[in-house]
Amino acid sequence: MTVDLDRLRADVAISENIVIAAPYLKVAALKWLIEPLPAEATLICVTRWTPADIINGASDLACEDIIVSRNGEFRLHDRLHAKFFRFNERIYIGSANITMRGLGLVPGSNLEILCSPDDEFNATEFEATMMAESRLVDEEEMRDWKALAEEITVIQRPEEQDWLPATRDPHHVILTYLGRKSRIASLDERRLAERDLSALAPPSGLTERRLRAWIAGRLWASARVREVRETRDLAEIAAWDQLVASWGVSRREALRTRSTVENWMREFLDGS
Repeated sequence: MTVDLDRLRADVAISENIVIAAPYLKVAALKWLIEPLPAEATLICVTRWTPADIINGASDLACEDIIVSRNGEFRLHDRLHAKFFRFNERIYIGSANITMRGLGLVPGSNLEILCSPDDEFNATEFEATMMAESRLVDEEEMRDWKALAEEITVIQRPEEQDWLPATRDPHHVILTYLGRKSRIASLDERRLAERDLSALAPPSGLTERRLRAWIAGRLWASARVREVRETRDLAEIAAWDQLVASWGVSRREALRTRSTVENWMREFLDGS
């Protein structure tokens, strides 16, 4: 780390208002960071939750309660990648998420940068843009995120472990569930969407956001989808060859399946 953590906490301790923003947010690190904050200080926290981040534990839903219990604002920005800290007028920017490894609080922590910017960085403009583009998390949205976290704890039936999405357009499954499949032009795509919906078996009466949470959980739990996820960092040819060897299919079929799964992950897991 290129920041003195004692100085960081000292800045928090004398702050009247702070803004902390990072894509990943963990309870232990957040508690450590804001513990010295005076009770009367104003606090705003901005982060970026994606279903994948919640399911794999990169971020903790409980952080919202920590901020709200301090009478702070908890906000989400779907495209947040920056790490930005403002304690009164002191600014820090860099690469450090609000995690134990990100802040350098445990052995083997990440190699991170967190430092004061030069005059070319317009902190006021950046913060204003971030606030304008982010949203305050309300109780209804919080219930949906908790439903997502609970869904991944469901033990799936063995026959679901090999499930792979069939329709190339994941939005077709949403249309089918909501009774709007007539909007799908292709009859073949309608049949594929119906097949996927049958395999996913969501309860009736879900809102679209709750349906998305259900699908994200099922997608994450599929063993074969996990095999595709594990190829995301590979070159395309290497990824196809790995799936061909694992599934005993042609390269053409592996290419199509991987592309289809990528579409679903972007739609339901990556938050993009």
